[in-house]
Amino acid sequence: MADQEHLKILNQGEEAWNNWREREFYATPQLRDIDFSGIDIGQMDLSRADLSGANFNGRDLSNRDLTETDLTGAKLNDANLSKSRLVGSNLYLADLVCADLRFADLQAADFRYANLSKAKLQETYLGGTNFTGANLFEAAFDRALFNSTIFGDNDLRIVTGLESINHNYSSKDEEFGKRLAARMREANVRVWFAAEDVMGGEKTLEQVAYAIETHDRLLLVLSLDSLHSE
Repeated sequence: MADQEHLKILNQGEEAWNNWREREFYATPQLRDIDFSGIDIGQMDLSRADLSGANFNGRDLSNRDLTETDLTGAKLNDANLSKSRLVGSNLYLADLVCADLRFADLQAADFRYANLSKAKLQETYLGGTNFTGANLFEAAFDRALFNSTIFGDNDLRIVTGLESINHNYSSKDEEFGKRLAARMREANVRVWFAAEDVMGGEKTLEQVAYAIETHDRLLLVLSLDSLHSE
C-alpha cells in the first residue's frame, strides 16, 4: 500500500510534491497501487518512486524522467511514454498494451513478462533492455537501437520493424575483444568481458559497474570503428 504521508503530499499538487522531492532527495516515494486516473500529475517528479501496481492507463507520461522507477505490475495500457527516460526502471509484469514508447530511452529497463502487445517502440534505445517472457504481439521496433538487448521465450513472428533495427556495436571490435580476452586468460589474467560474461535476467549496467569495481584494471580499446560509432 501507499505511504499515507506521501499520498497526502501528492494530493497537494505538483508544486508541493516537487518541492518535497527536492528537500527529500534520497527518499523513495511509496505510491504502490495508487489509481492515478483522477490525479493531476502535471510534471510531478516520479523518478525513483515505487509505483508498483499503479494505474496509469491512458495517461500522458511523455517527455518525463522515470529513471529507476519501480513500475512492477503497473497498468500503462494506452499510456503515452514517448521521449521519456526509463533508464533502469522495473516494468516486470506491467501492462503496456498499445503504449506509446517511441523515442524513449529504455536502457537497462526490465520488461520481463510484461504485456507489450501492439506497443509502439519505434526509435527507442534498448541498451541492455530485458524482454524475457514479454508478450510482443504486433509490437513495433522500427529503427530501434539494440545493444546487448535481451530476448528469451518471446514469439517474434508477428513483431514488426525488426528488419530496420540498428545494432550499436561493431562486429570487428567484438571479434578483436574476444581474441584479446582469450589471450589474456591464457596468460592467467582474470578477465571480465561483457560480450561473454553479462548474465541474462540481471541489469547490464549494474553488472558492468560491479565488474569495474571488483577488478584491478579497466582496459579501454579505441578503434576507428568505435570512434565513429554512436
